[in-house]
Amino acid sequence: WDQEALQISSGVGGMGIISRKEIAAGSVLAEIPKSAVLSIRNTVLAADLAAAHLDLDPALRLAICAERALKSRSRWHGYFQSLLRPYESLPYLWSPTLRENLRGTDAEDTVKELMMELEAEFAELRHILDRAPALKGVSIQMEDYLHAATLASSRAFT
Repeated sequence: WDQEALQISSGVGGMGIISRKEIAAGSVLAEIPKSAVLSIRNTVLAADLAAAHLDLDPALRLAICAERALKSRSRWHGYFQSLLRPYESLPYLWSPTLRENLRGTDAEDTVKELMMELEAEFAELRHILDRAPALKGVSIQMEDYLHAATLASSRAFT
């Protein structure tokens, strides 16, 4: 990374990067190797996901779910520990009482549809988690999958 142009700073909301000088459009400020970013290719489930020929989104949700479930045994444990919240508070994770606030809006149906899709997807793909040797003895529930879905939808992993 360009140490003359950037400064790493920590504050109330966590860590950040501050510009030390004017930066021209198109300037490369940092290069992050693919091996440093959790993906379907470098998760403990990589072989299982490749064999299942899944679309990227469900494969990524499974990868995140698996790595989070492994806790300190995961090479990504430090990354997950660095997050301010272990998942994003998206409407499909809200309590039924909170979801009542969506009544009568387009979001109400969208959230219901997404929840049904994610539940069906987890039921269909759970066997991959259950059979993965790397996850032997690890319990993964629907709620864990939903938490992984919020992370996959709010961050760049690929």
